[in-house]
Amino acid sequence: MPFESGETTQSVAIKVLIELHHQILIHEAGAIRGEIEAIHDMRVAIRRVRSALANFALCVNPVIRQRARTELENLAAALGEVRDLDVMIESLQAVMIKRPVEDRAHIDALIKRLKRRRKAHHQKLLGYLAGADFAELRMESFT
Repeated sequence: MPFESGETTQSVAIKVLIELHHQILIHEAGAIRGEIEAIHDMRVAIRRVRSALANFALCVNPVIRQRARTELENLAAALGEVRDLDVMIESLQAVMIKRPVEDRAHIDALIKRLKRRRKAHHQKLLGYLAGADFAELRMESFT
């Protein structure tokens, strides 16, 4: 993202935050569909915005900064519940291949239980993404 000569630190901060914010939003449709990579990428984008908010703390109105941090924390928590299960399921699937046949049935049963939990957490995520808090985050301008 090019910066112009003579730009204030505040205007650079806002540009950076808006671009990083956009990175969150481009993964929204995939997260709604439950795509593993979109959920992961959305979480990564949130961490980047949170880091930028901390780094540019003096350039962003404290009220706006705190509101954005709270909204980002809530979204990160909703995504995290799904993502943690994705990682666990993926790990168990990789382990299951190497286990004796008698162990595979138990691991498969656990994977099925985790997938049901993931589905329930994804439904909670969908509720969050359809709610007022995410609508506010979606409209955030950092100014």
